[in-house]
Amino acid sequence: MGKYFLAALGFLMLLTGTAQARPEFRETFLKFYAVKKGEPLEKIECQLCHGTQGFQVRNPYGRALRELVKKGKDVLTTDMLITAEGKDSDGDGYTNLEEIVSGTLPGDPASHPKSHPTNLPVHQVSKSFYVLYAVAASILVGFFAGLRKRKSPSTR
Repeated sequence: MGKYFLAALGFLMLLTGTAQARPEFRETFLKFYAVKKGEPLEKIECQLCHGTQGFQVRNPYGRALRELVKKGKDVLTTDMLITAEGKDSDGDGYTNLEEIVSGTLPGDPASHPKSHPTNLPVHQVSKSFYVLYAVAASILVGFFAGLRKRKSPSTR
């Protein structure tokens, strides 16, 4: 009885240790980048963020996304994916977006495009960005309007 209990406990610990990969994160990625079934990024599954060392170890792209997720509410959002696009997580000279568009792994320096792709998509951030932008633009317009009034000759 004792050795079965230890075997079951070991199996449960193994399952708990591998529960780091988040299928919902992968689904967010696949949906946002419109990765089709059978494409290289769809086939790799958990290696997109975890590499080949197992689920406990994240590759550079996975670590970059994890830092963004930790600042949020443990949910991967499209704004986080957009934030990571301009970075070169694996240091191979290609941005994460260039690698994603080319179907190569943004977390593996050995996997990269043959050349820098052109016509990269421009992703928009959420509406909150536009609200912030509008407020900042209004402040700047008011500031410059005030400067203009001070420089113009006074009419008495």
